[in-house]
Amino acid sequence: MSVLLTVRIRALRGRGGDLVELLGTASPEDTIDGCFAISVFQNTNDPDEVVIIERWDQVESHKQFLASLEDAGALKPMQEISESVTRQYFTEIGND
Repeated sequence: MSVLLTVRIRALRGRGGDLVELLGTASPEDTIDGCFAISVFQNTNDPDEVVIIERWDQVESHKQFLASLEDAGALKPMQEISESVTRQYFTEIGND
């Protein structure tokens, strides 16, 4: 069963465009072990809110990838322009 991850990012006021630009430089999903897809969405009513939808083979794959980004300092630019980041994992059901 695969895992769906939602990442909701609230940019600092007026920095949503910068956040979208920064996220646009992320590696494509085919180069990330265990990742099947990544889509980035910007709220049409509030451009400082961005949601990322990711599909992974398992939660642990994402956590390992996230740890590697943190270790490399790759998340720092995003953190500097973000007010908050919320992650939620959802397990697919009914596809055994």
